[in-house]
Amino acid sequence: MEIQRYLEILEHQKWVVVLTTVVAVAIVGLGSCLITPIYSASTLVRVAQPRDGSIDYFDLDYSVRLMNTYAHVLRSRPFLEEVIRRLDLNILSEDLAKSIKAEGLTDTELLRITVESTNPRQAADIANTLATLLIEQSRRVYFGQAKTAREILQEQLTLVEENLTADRALLRSLLDDESGQDQAGGVQNLNRRIQIQEQTYATLLNEYDRAQVEEAMRANSVSVVEPAIVPHAPSKPRMKLNIGLGALVGLVGGAGLAFLFGSLAPVIHSVDDLEAVAEVPILASIPGFALRRRSRHRAILLNSDGRSPAGEAFRILGSSILSLASGQLPKTLLIASAEPGAGKSTVLANLAIAMAQAGRQVIVVDSDLRAPCLHEVFDLDNELGVSNVILDLSGMDRALQDTKIQGVRVLPSGPVPPNPAELLGLSKMEELIKRLAEDTDIVLLDSPPMLAIADTAVLAPMVDGVLLVAARHQATGKCIQKALRQLDMVGAKALGLVLNKAKASDGAYYYSRYR
Repeated sequence: MEIQRYLEILEHQKWVVVLTTVVAVAIVGLGSCLITPIYSASTLVRVAQPRDGSIDYFDLDYSVRLMNTYAHVLRSRPFLEEVIRRLDLNILSEDLAKSIKAEGLTDTELLRITVESTNPRQAADIANTLATLLIEQSRRVYFGQAKTAREILQEQLTLVEENLTADRALLRSLLDDESGQDQAGGVQNLNRRIQIQEQTYATLLNEYDRAQVEEAMRANSVSVVEPAIVPHAPSKPRMKLNIGLGALVGLVGGAGLAFLFGSLAPVIHSVDDLEAVAEVPILASIPGFALRRRSRHRAILLNSDGRSPAGEAFRILGSSILSLASGQLPKTLLIASAEPGAGKSTVLANLAIAMAQAGRQVIVVDSDLRAPCLHEVFDLDNELGVSNVILDLSGMDRALQDTKIQGVRVLPSGPVPPNPAELLGLSKMEELIKRLAEDTDIVLLDSPPMLAIADTAVLAPMVDGVLLVAARHQATGKCIQKALRQLDMVGAKALGLVLNKAKASDGAYYYSRYR
């Protein structure tokens, strides 16, 4: 039941939700347009740990620490100052640090370096320069300033190769010399020395190859996987996301405001709401219906579509009134509303037809001398009516007009007088109502809104009862209670309430199931 009530409040206050959403989207959209666009460029760097054999827990822990170390190194002052120097940037290292983000991707050896800048090319250049500096830094960490093993082995290989070249040249010269046996001992010693040097060279060459492989592994421990490219679209502000969030915030805020307005001025949403604020019975619930326009203002439902749920509701209302007071039929009934726009004139016209269809003779009196409309509803002339007859009761019969609905006669308002309240307060008005009641089964009187005009309070004590019409999503409980108190103060009898423009589910009828 509470959810249903909330939905009713939202339906009634939907303009608040729509307006709040539009305003929120407009503010977010305008704010996004005023923000300077920020471009984001990223490069992926692989940070691999050189290792031999299997991987254990300590290797994984070291990899995580190594990744975090590089992330901090990237934002260190020496690193940033070197980037500024190489790219000739006009920026402080502290400001540059704020635009750099380094994060390790989970379960990978990848480090993402992201740079934000108002210049898209500058963002890509900074990201790539940082990656280059990181590679250079990793090499310095592994090798330092001293010679590497490969470089030392290279020097030794060069020395042995030079000695071999010299000895081989000497051996050729000795072999070419034909001076005799004095050279035999020297050739033999030289051959033995060349063999030793060749073995040494082979050994050094193997060591050199291993050192080269190991050095390559260490040198490639940090490498660029994906360089940064110049972004074509800004990463901030994210217009679509911001507008979506603005719409969401607007909807939520609008719903909150709708509930707030609903709690500050609770509006009638259902029969249950009406019963909660009034001590008089609810005689009927009239569902909303589309009128077929036959005149400038409104049409009569029962004359064209009497089988509709609304038509059945009017019949139920007529039966409820006819069965009031233990069979004592109220001869004169004033149809009123607390506020304008409740649809009381439409309710009155269709109630008169429903009673006439039930075999009753009905006189309809348009006692709304400020905004009369019943002559248009029944398509009648308004030259002669209440405002004339009050001054001369003998003209009552001439003023009463037959309608196209059998059993319904209408006394229109007549010309609009300058002083409606004073005119209705005359004793002749009460006498007019009594004469009309003697000439028919029931008299139904229309009236202006109670809380806006004093005319209804003047007429109410002159009739047998007052039927108060309240429109769903329009009338408030406070206004209904105020109108009922006003009727009580003038000594009028409130027969009951009618909920107009209601949902079909609020009615005490099920005609639509059998249609």
